[in-house]
Amino acid sequence: MNQKRTTKTNYQLTLLFVIGYAIHAFCQPSPMANSIVNQTSVYFEDNFKTTAFEYELSLFMDSTSVNSNQAFVKTKNKVPAFWVSNLSWNTSYYWKVTAFSKNKEIISDGELRKFSIMKIKFQGYDKIKMDVKTNLENEHNKGFICVDYTRSIYDRKGNPVWTIPNIIGIINENTQVRDLNVTRDNTITFITSKCGVEIDFYGNVLWKTPFSVTLNNVDTVSYHHDFKKTNRGTYMILADKIVKRKIIGTYPEQILKKEGVIKTVTNELFKNSKLGVLLEFNNEGKLLWYWDVNDYITDEDLNYKKNNNGFPILKTHDNAFSENKEGTKVYMGFKELNRVIKIDKKTKKVELTYGEQYPSGDGKYAHNLFKNQHDAQVSNHNSIYIFSNGSKFDKMSSVIELKDNLKSKKDTPCVWKFDLNFDTLSRGKSANGGKISELPNTNLLVCAGELNRVFEVTKTKKIVWDAFLWTKTINDSAWMPMSQYRCSWVKQLNQFHFLTQIVLKEQIQINKSIEIAIYNTGNAEDSYLIEVFSTNNQLYQTKTTSKVPANASYTEILKLETLNNTNKPNYVIIKSKNSSLFKKITLP
Repeated sequence: MNQKRTTKTNYQLTLLFVIGYAIHAFCQPSPMANSIVNQTSVYFEDNFKTTAFEYELSLFMDSTSVNSNQAFVKTKNKVPAFWVSNLSWNTSYYWKVTAFSKNKEIISDGELRKFSIMKIKFQGYDKIKMDVKTNLENEHNKGFICVDYTRSIYDRKGNPVWTIPNIIGIINENTQVRDLNVTRDNTITFITSKCGVEIDFYGNVLWKTPFSVTLNNVDTVSYHHDFKKTNRGTYMILADKIVKRKIIGTYPEQILKKEGVIKTVTNELFKNSKLGVLLEFNNEGKLLWYWDVNDYITDEDLNYKKNNNGFPILKTHDNAFSENKEGTKVYMGFKELNRVIKIDKKTKKVELTYGEQYPSGDGKYAHNLFKNQHDAQVSNHNSIYIFSNGSKFDKMSSVIELKDNLKSKKDTPCVWKFDLNFDTLSRGKSANGGKISELPNTNLLVCAGELNRVFEVTKTKKIVWDAFLWTKTINDSAWMPMSQYRCSWVKQLNQFHFLTQIVLKEQIQINKSIEIAIYNTGNAEDSYLIEVFSTNNQLYQTKTTSKVPANASYTEILKLETLNNTNKPNYVIIKSKNSSLFKKITLP
């Protein structure tokens, strides 16, 4: 097999036409006619045209500008693929691609197509905005901010650049989303009131949590709060199940009736209680591992706190978890208990407990240091970040960093603390929500939850980026604060696209050698799997390319030896290694 491999920028490999002729993978032009797009950086792709030397994209605002040929964007490329950024939400556009010969003559004027960019709208809010107050570009960690209740991703200037599209059966304008994240696999995960979902950037559903999960003869769980795709490609999510728990003490009959208490024949008291489980699934939806709060919390601890009727609350309210990078430890937070714990995944034993002390003796460290906390985020340096909302009597909320490797009660559990009353732009107190993300430069991205504020702070307590979220309905005369639950950070929104063509070289007998050109038209580095199949659909030959930068080309010469007259090379499939995208070319 005689192979030659080169990588060149600016798509210069189109010059291969001079030594042979090319066949192409025909594509569905993008954006499709009358499609609705969910981002403001739009990728345009059309098919190659025979003998074309150059292509030009024309983008029009409306039909009037189309008729007068007044394009507001005109850009050229050696291949029929283009990126246009900073387009507008809630706007329709028309586009076409014109192909030119080397002599600048029009070969094809292209088909005119219309598409629209959707409107960001949620639960009656007509407008949503991010108001950036501080943006120190040389000091913050750049990248993008995922804001869950807005269902959108923002740049550091406060511009929304991507939003979750409507997905039948999962997302519509009234669906509230929590825990919006971009994964290491360049997918999107979030949780609704019904399920945890993974999608690609275009809204195609890649995975969702099973509808039914059987645990100890209980086959109904409700998913909530926190959902993550792990580095292993598994999925972890918090859920609740209903269990019967014992009531300790004596209470008037009218209280027992009001609280829905169940009496046994021996006059023992029980109540249906909602307790949490942490579940881990594989990509086929099979349950791999779980940890059950019901096996951990004692009756004495569960009965410890009382409601306004003086009756046990019987709730733990698990609202956050994280996993160390080795996947051996899990950290879990319980708002109702004012407690954060560390769990060994293999043994399921609790190794460390932080927070308010209960009759059982938990928590062992950081007594009364935090209240009604959200998040339990393990860091990269033996610590845990939490967002302490504070009790109803506290005047402020705080970001607290807890030491992870405590050895004795003499150790100081709190290694860093940042109070939210750091300026007069907000009251500094958030009753609900909150998340801390440790960024690569060690800065912290803090979502202040109900406080409608998101900011980035250094470990020296300098605010380097700061923004507020606001909403407005059609009937509002003023912008109103928009509370959030969680926000997260992503370095880049990678989107993978490519075009390909096969050149049959004239100086070599056709079907004996082919030259494959791959053009990386996405915005991120990618590599490709080349598979050649014979007429009986048998895999004939395979090759994995090296990494190809965005806006660069790759060529591969494959020597094909015919197996026999009825089993010769028939078609080539080229697959992106970082996405599900593939192209198929049939050989003549």
